[in-house]
Amino acid sequence: MGVAEPNPTFSPSSTATPGAFVSQPVPGPGYPSSSSNTTLSVLEARRRLQDEAAAEFDRTGRSTDRGREFLDVATIRDILILRDQGIDSAAIESRFNLKAGVLKRLGPPGAVSALAS
Repeated sequence: MGVAEPNPTFSPSSTATPGAFVSQPVPGPGYPSSSSNTTLSVLEARRRLQDEAAAEFDRTGRSTDRGREFLDVATIRDILILRDQGIDSAAIESRFNLKAGVLKRLGPPGAVSALAS
C-alpha cells in the first residue's frame, strides 16, 4: 500500500513545513522468497513425492522394479498385522515386494500396531 501522505490542507496548529512531504518510490510487496515460504515448500515436496510415487507405480512388475516404498493404508495394516504376529521383517518385505528397510521406517514393533488393545 505504501506510506500514507497527509492531506495538504492548512492547519494553524500544524508543525509540518509546506513541501516537507516528498513522494518516494514505494517498494514492492514484502513477500518471503519461495525458498523460505513454508506453504510453497510443502507444495513442492508434495509434488515431488507424487512424481516419485507415480514413477514407482509405472515400474511395478518391470525389470527396473526395485520394490515398493509408497504404501496404501490397507497394505500398511496388513503389514502391521503380520509383524504383530511375529513374522520376520525380511519375509514381510519379500511378500509385499517392499524395498529393504521400508518396514523399519514404520517404527519398532509395538510402536505402531494394527490390532486394537
